[in-house]
Amino acid sequence: MGSPLLALKTILNAQDILSSFYQLNCFFSEADSISADELYTHTEHLVKSANIPNLEIFIRQGAWSHTDKKLNELLEYSTWGLLFVDPFANEVELDNLFSLIKEKCKTIDFMLFINTQSLRRIAGLKPQNILIADFLGISSDKVNEIIKDDGLIRKALQDRFEATGKDYILNASIPTSRNEKLTHSDNFQLILGTNSIGVSDAFLTSYIESLKLFKPDIPLNLFNTLENDIIILVKKFKELTINKIVQELYKNNNSWKYADLHNLPTTDNIHTAINKLIKSDTISFFSPKKYINKNGTLAKAAFKKNSRMKEILIKKN
Repeated sequence: MGSPLLALKTILNAQDILSSFYQLNCFFSEADSISADELYTHTEHLVKSANIPNLEIFIRQGAWSHTDKKLNELLEYSTWGLLFVDPFANEVELDNLFSLIKEKCKTIDFMLFINTQSLRRIAGLKPQNILIADFLGISSDKVNEIIKDDGLIRKALQDRFEATGKDYILNASIPTSRNEKLTHSDNFQLILGTNSIGVSDAFLTSYIESLKLFKPDIPLNLFNTLENDIIILVKKFKELTINKIVQELYKNNNSWKYADLHNLPTTDNIHTAINKLIKSDTISFFSPKKYINKNGTLAKAAFKKNSRMKEILIKKN
């Protein structure tokens, strides 16, 4: 019950934003009847105290489903929304969530906040390994191996969420705090799924701004660069579009603990890296003339839309 109330309080705290909406609907689902009744009592009190006439709460008792009539009705007439998912003991059925995203939210971006430390704790409890296996989309005998490594957890999550059919799936590691101070560790994974290069770029730019604000003394990494990553991709695929390069670079682990601002795959950083490789004659490209600068490099405009990036082919010299 705590998470729905936290979600509602977050919404209610944005009073200046709420007033600009004609109607705001909240749909909550609780597995058991006692929790559903308690949630109803608490939300009713919060809404009355907040005195927001354009806010309506819907509470469903029982396991939620993407086929729920009320949920489908709300999504059909909504142009945007926020989805709060509390995977307590990892009981969230991701296949149901993916069906919801693909069938009812085809043009909507999603963002999930996943506690990787919690995944590790649950993985140690038998027979709950099967829940972790289902959540990550792996066989149960692989759980203990994967759960020990942040990189393997991230890769499993990345592969799992590709089933949503979004053009771009990317991640960012988030730290926790102790005694009101950040630990600068990779405790959580923030997963974004979107069909917009603009949205994914804004996500990474915001992540960089947070790193600059809370972790200002980040050393410059001179060895593991985006240029190297791009060369590896070109060798692997022989030739590929810029859009494919972006999708593959999004699979990199964006670590808070080992942050490297210059090598996070924003379109600015990728654009700079590709042009360096063009100037050094390491790669060549095929592109419509309108995206080629006078000096023979790629124009920034080529990275503004998915469709443009799909027109430009990169290959190794």
